[in-house]
Amino acid sequence: MGSVRDLGRAWLAGLAGLLCGAGALAQAPQVTHSCDAVHPLPRPCDNAASAGIWSSIYFEVTVPQALGNAAKIDPDSVELILSWPGQASFPVLAPGRAWASGFTGEANGEWVADGRMGWGFLSRPSAPLPASTAITARVKARTFGGLTIDPGTASWTFTTRRDLTGSSWTVPLDLSGPTVLWEGRWFAGEVKVNFDSSRLFDQEPVYALMEASRAEAPEFMLQQRDYPLFGDYWQARIFDGNPNLMRERE
Repeated sequence: MGSVRDLGRAWLAGLAGLLCGAGALAQAPQVTHSCDAVHPLPRPCDNAASAGIWSSIYFEVTVPQALGNAAKIDPDSVELILSWPGQASFPVLAPGRAWASGFTGEANGEWVADGRMGWGFLSRPSAPLPASTAITARVKARTFGGLTIDPGTASWTFTTRRDLTGSSWTVPLDLSGPTVLWEGRWFAGEVKVNFDSSRLFDQEPVYALMEASRAEAPEFMLQQRDYPLFGDYWQARIFDGNPNLMRERE
């Protein structure tokens, strides 16, 4: 009986260890992976093919908001390391928010969204990445409490597009048809999906830049629409009939 009792205790201890480990992992910092979203994370996303050789690299590191301030990400602990065949691992972002020579970047924390809190980090190369190459990105991070990143989310791989130097594209064009005189114009403006938000979201300097550009290009950005691109949502049954690209001719 003693041996059975000892075996049972060992089994329970092992189970408790697994549960504690799972709990710690759930609290660990994670790199967000949502490659099926409209705005995929990270960018370029895991398994992305034909990424531009000038691609910037953006990722977000988060922890559950419910853990509180003690579990926040230490932004000065975050590192980004790149590697690819024939190239040993090298740091792009070093501790202390320091970008290596050949890269520039910025951090956009601290924010809370969808029940998680964290930081985002953007790294821009000053020289092109190698073409037709599978590049592995790996992130290191920890919380102020010393909890390190979940290794299951810490790395991803994307592949750059082929070298386009000297490439050409032929477009067949039939010039034997009649000449068409078009008296219309292209829409030359900008359309926002929000309303009454220019000052709130610091957009006024953009309008000042548009205005200054008209000294050389008088036709540039003459129109502006603040409501949704294709009008308000029909299912809402409110505010329908606002100006939009589908129902209005400039």
